[in-house]
Amino acid sequence: MGFGFAGGISALNAAQCGAKTLLVKKSTLPGGLSICSYGAVRSAGDPDKAFQYLKATNDGRTPDDVVRALAHGMCGIERYVRELAEINNAKIATSRD
Repeated sequence: MGFGFAGGISALNAAQCGAKTLLVKKSTLPGGLSICSYGAVRSAGDPDKAFQYLKATNDGRTPDDVVRALAHGMCGIERYVRELAEINNAKIATSRD
């Protein structure tokens, strides 16, 4: 459900694994909440530093195991987005570029 970053990538991964997928969107344009970031994706290079950042910014509302899983995922997302961009020669820029 939804065609933001999460919905789109989930549908793509499911289709690549052989599942039939359907994206359902309530508005006429894709984007979901990710449209608010103007296409930006937050990534990290160090899972321990990412964990500390996320822990400090979530004010204890999220269990540590969930925060740690997110921190580890943030360390692989840049590579994944770059792979997706190769499909249509999209330009990727980072604050490190």
